[in-house]
Amino acid sequence: MLNDSDNFYPEKPKLSIPPKGSNTSKYILIVGFMMLLFSSLSSANYWVILFVLGTVVLHEFGHFIGMRLFSYNEPNFIFYSIIAQKAKNRFKPISQKNKILTLQMGPIPGLIIGTVLFYAALESKSEVLFVISMILLTINMFSLLPIDPLDGGNIIKNLFFPKSQKPYLIFVLISSLIIIIAGYFTGLYMLMILGFLMGFKVRGIQKNMLIYDELEEQDINYNQSYSNLTDRDYWKIRNVFLDFSPKLESIIPSRSEIWENEKLLSNQVKQLLKADIKLDASPFLIVLSFAIYLFCLLIPVYLYLTYNETIIGVFQNLSMNV
Repeated sequence: MLNDSDNFYPEKPKLSIPPKGSNTSKYILIVGFMMLLFSSLSSANYWVILFVLGTVVLHEFGHFIGMRLFSYNEPNFIFYSIIAQKAKNRFKPISQKNKILTLQMGPIPGLIIGTVLFYAALESKSEVLFVISMILLTINMFSLLPIDPLDGGNIIKNLFFPKSQKPYLIFVLISSLIIIIAGYFTGLYMLMILGFLMGFKVRGIQKNMLIYDELEEQDINYNQSYSNLTDRDYWKIRNVFLDFSPKLESIIPSRSEIWENEKLLSNQVKQLLKADIKLDASPFLIVLSFAIYLFCLLIPVYLYLTYNETIIGVFQNLSMNV
C-alpha cells in the first residue's frame, strides 16, 4: 500500500487523447428546437436548413473571435482545437472576465445581424430576408435561455457562481426539469431524454463535490493539467476517486498496481482535474454583462410580440407556396 513516506509511485499512464468538447447537449437542444419551429415547412426548403447550419457556424465563429481577442481557451466550443494547437499554456487559470465576454460573443453577432435583417425585411417585404432574420434571432435567443448547458446558462453560472458547486448543482437540476417538461409538452422526446441524462449529471456533480472536498482535505492539488500531474498526485487522486466508486473498486485487484484497464481510471483522473478560475470580473462588469445579457435576450421577444401577426403570416405563406 502506497503512502506519503514512499519514495516511489508507479508511473502514471500516458494519455494521447486530444481535447474533446462537451457541447453535444447544447446542439441537441438547438437542433430539437429548430425541428419544432420549422416542422410546418416542407422538406424541400433545403435553403432553410443551410441557413440554420450557417447560423450555428456564425454563432461558434463569434466564440472563436472572442477566444482570440481575450486569449481564452474553452474545449466546449467547436473551434477550440484550432486555438488549442497554438496555445502555449493550455491549463493556466481561467479568467472569469474573459470567459463571460467569450460566451457573449457567440450570440451577439447573430442577434445584431438578425435584427438588422428583420427590419430590412419589413421594408422590402422580402420573405427570404424575413426567414433568415428569424433563424438568426431564434437560434441565438434560444442559446441565451438561462438553462444548462446553453450559453445563457453558462453566462449566469460564470456571472454569479463561477466557483460554487452547490448553486450550480441546483441550477443544473432545475434546467433538467425544464427540459423534460418542455420535451413533454412539445412532443420532442429527444429533449426529454436529454433532460433525464442531465439528471445523471446532477448525481455526478454531487459525487465530484465530495471528491474535491476529500482532495482538499488531503491537500492534493487538482488545479493542474494531466501532463503536469506527478505520479504521487495521480495515485492519490485515483484512490480518492475509488473511495467514492465502490462498484469499480470491487473489480480492481490492487490499489497500488497498474490495472489492465488503467486507461479507464486515468481518464477519470483527467476529468477531475480542472483549471482554477481567476475572479477578475469587477462588480461593474458583472452588472453590465448581465444588463447586456437581458437586453439581447429580450430583443427577439420584443420583435416577436410586436410583429406577431406578420411573422405568422409569412410562415403561413411559405408553407403554402412549397
